[in-house]
Amino acid sequence: NFINNLVTNQYYYPMYIYYNGEMHVTDNVIRNVSASTGYGIMLYYGTSDTVLRNDVQTGAYAFYFYYQNRYISGNSLFANNALYNFGYTSYNRGVYAYYAQNTKFYHNTIRTNISSNSTSYCGMYLYNNSGCELKNNIFHDGGNYGYSIYRSSGTWASGSVDYNCYYNENNNCVYWGSSYNNLAAWKSAYSTLNANSWEINPGLKSTTDFHLTINEMTLLRLNR
Repeated sequence: NFINNLVTNQYYYPMYIYYNGEMHVTDNVIRNVSASTGYGIMLYYGTSDTVLRNDVQTGAYAFYFYYQNRYISGNSLFANNALYNFGYTSYNRGVYAYYAQNTKFYHNTIRTNISSNSTSYCGMYLYNNSGCELKNNIFHDGGNYGYSIYRSSGTWASGSVDYNCYYNENNNCVYWGSSYNNLAAWKSAYSTLNANSWEINPGLKSTTDFHLTINEMTLLRLNR
């Protein structure tokens, strides 16, 4: 397990966890990754891992799930993590989920600032996923190009993506097989997803302080 650590001034990989299972990666703080295109946390070929309450400021990629539960069946949880203040502004990926399966992504806040016109840079990059859920997350991109989510491929069940808040200052909401500039267009194309999601400024206090300046009831009224 990797719990309650402060990791600073690593060059490229502050945490690189390879061929492990049932890991608990919890309450860690990552700062000052030296390489501009460096990573935060990487889980390669893991199964049944739990990733909770990590505070990650890194170069280009905050978190990388690679073949999670793909070869050994399991259920994983990625929840209450804060991914932000990326050192490399040309491109960011908050979460890169490559062949991740049976993973719940709940209650995370991902704040990117993407200036590259390669739109596959995003808050969350999804590739060939199945059995996953994406709920109660905040996605905020303050750059010129990035999507909240870029889904290259994979299967998402009815209701598996819901209760999220999307806010992109560049008017690129999501790539989900095609590009959708706003949540309404995405919901029109995929009516079984995002029944209770919002597209609204979440009111983060600052780019490094994720306390909300307005409460949930105010957000509900604004979204009516």
